[in-house]
Amino acid sequence: MAGWPGMPALRRCGSRPSEAQLPKIEGLWDEFTDGTGTETSLRRWMDKRGYGASPTWLDADTARKVIGALTNMVSRKLEKEARHG
Repeated sequence: MAGWPGMPALRRCGSRPSEAQLPKIEGLWDEFTDGTGTETSLRRWMDKRGYGASPTWLDADTARKVIGALTNMVSRKLEKEARHG
């Protein structure tokens, strides 16, 4: 990992997210926000909930938790839409 100019590279703790986890997070966020969500809004949502400031900095376990939270949010949204038409 390169880091910013003049700054040492940061090391991750734990394992990195799988290749499937990051696109899954982005897809769930897109579904939850009806395509209006941005990378910035996803980062803000994650940071407010204590997951960190970027999906790319997650470890595999935390990525799994973010996917679970987003999956629940999408499910609740779809249930609400089904009730209200």
